[in-house]
Amino acid sequence: MLNQLKQTADAKLTEAEERLASTGSSSSKRSIDLTLPGRRSFTGSEHPVQKVPGEMKSIFLDKKVSFADLKATIYSFAKQMFGTDVKLRFRPSFFPFTEPSAEVDVTCYLCGGKGCKVCKKSGWLEIMGCGMVHPNVLRNCGIDPEEWSGYAFGMGVDRTVLLRYKIDDIRLLFENDLRMLRQFGA
Repeated sequence: MLNQLKQTADAKLTEAEERLASTGSSSSKRSIDLTLPGRRSFTGSEHPVQKVPGEMKSIFLDKKVSFADLKATIYSFAKQMFGTDVKLRFRPSFFPFTEPSAEVDVTCYLCGGKGCKVCKKSGWLEIMGCGMVHPNVLRNCGIDPEEWSGYAFGMGVDRTVLLRYKIDDIRLLFENDLRMLRQFGA
C-alpha cells in the first residue's frame, strides 16, 4: 500500500514538473499562470457515482509569491462563485507537491453552517485543495526556489456546480433528466 501511494505521489510530481518545464525556466522574466481543466480517474469504489469526475487545477509562479496571495485568490474566487457572504476555512493538509498545503472548506449552502445531511452535521463542505509549490518541484524544473515561488490549487468541477446551484445530490447531474438540466439554461 505504501509503495502504491509513493508511486502515485511520484507520478503527480512528475506531471507537475513536466507541465512547469514546458512553460518556462528561471531565465524567464515573466510569471507563469496556468489553469488546466481535465478529468481524473479513480480506482476502486472511491467514487461509485462516476469514475471520471471533471476537475480544474491552477498554478501561479512569480517572484515573492506568498500564502497570503494564495488565500486572497481563493477568497476572490469564492466570493464571485458563491456570493459575498461566503465563509471559508483553511485546514492544514498534505499534498506531495505543495508545502504548506491546505484543504479549503466553505460554509454549507443548505444549512448555513448549522449542520445537515449534506455537510454531515459539520456545517462545512470541502471545495478544494491548495498549497505553495514545493521548492523541489521548482528545482527539478530548473527554476530557482530562492528567487521564484508560487501556489497551486485544484477543485472538482462537479462539486463546485453542486455548491453554486445548491443541489443536494450529485447523481442529479448525471441522470440526463431534461427537467433538471433546463433549470440551468440547458
